[in-house]
Amino acid sequence: MTTEIQIHGAGPVGLACALFLARHWPDPSTIEVTSGGHAAPGLAQRPLAISAGSRRLIERVAQFPVESGQITTVEVALSGHLGRVRIPAQDLRCASLGNVVRHGALVECLEAALAGSGVRRVVRRVVSEPNFDLQTEPGTLLIHADGDPGAEADVRDFGQSALLAEIRLTGWTQGKALELFTPEGPLAILPLPEPHRWALVWCAPEAVTQQRAQTHAEPPNEALNGALSSVLSGVLKGALGTSIKVHEIEHCQVMPLRRRTRGKLIDPDPSQPQVWIGNAAQTLHPVAGQGLNLGLRDAHELAQTLNHWRVLGGERLPGQYRGSPHGLDHALSQYKRARQNDRAATVRITDTLASVFTVTAIAPIQSVVLAALDLNPPLRRSLARTFAQ
Repeated sequence: MTTEIQIHGAGPVGLACALFLARHWPDPSTIEVTSGGHAAPGLAQRPLAISAGSRRLIERVAQFPVESGQITTVEVALSGHLGRVRIPAQDLRCASLGNVVRHGALVECLEAALAGSGVRRVVRRVVSEPNFDLQTEPGTLLIHADGDPGAEADVRDFGQSALLAEIRLTGWTQGKALELFTPEGPLAILPLPEPHRWALVWCAPEAVTQQRAQTHAEPPNEALNGALSSVLSGVLKGALGTSIKVHEIEHCQVMPLRRRTRGKLIDPDPSQPQVWIGNAAQTLHPVAGQGLNLGLRDAHELAQTLNHWRVLGGERLPGQYRGSPHGLDHALSQYKRARQNDRAATVRITDTLASVFTVTAIAPIQSVVLAALDLNPPLRRSLARTFAQ
């Protein structure tokens, strides 16, 4: 069977891209989603922050997971200072700013939709890491939607790693997310689908994070519980008028934090045209939870561009069509231009948030800025739209 498009990667971005394409592709059976069949340990339980805009994209092609944590308010605070900004969903006149779902639940919903789409789903034996034998046919468009941006990617090392965990809290309202900026790095808590449980992303210098992870490994985890409770309650009691207590920390993992962005996003070579989206194009610092949302926008824009190209009588062969409005190279160039601003802005915002609040000398100014944002509804709404898109 002829394969016109092969998508390498069966994570949320790859599956969503296939579903976006299948809505208008003349023959969805010529689209193939390929994976190696091996998931990282604990991946199914990993929480994912889905913006309101990303949820709307997913709901166009699949049922959104029933079990999800709703983000109704985001509190942004600065460690040791009173300045803070509260962003409620009401600012955007919507029920929520986003949701937190588990990776496995989201993939399950997308796989279920894919099963009825006509797209072929293939699992192949892994022959090397990080890539496997893709067995592509000549001229097949290869969409890389998994893995990492590759050895040629531009890398920014933040000198941090993140402690990822699940925590049980008291003193914190269900549906409320927190972005707390400390001198060590950002700390975030996000509401999980289960009541009274939150996902923790605690960023700090690598040695500090490793020490915290080792502390967690020594039962009964009282030292780590106490340290986290102290950080949260000590800051928030002054800034937000509340006190948090951590009762339980589970499923701790350490993740190095490096932003990696691929320079070459398309290769229009007619013998093997390629395009890179999602984590294959960029991996971001987890502050503000924008990595997956950016990848889903990549997938949607690429599918829209390719579907439009086919409607116009798209031609993938070289010769007179190469460089013409009907050539695949032209469509891929259109996609690249369409994604430039969003990609650059999201990378710039996450890079800045990951580092600027660790500069303690300007913390008083940052505190004033946060307080001013809280008192200025138009600016606050603009910030909310940025992270809810």
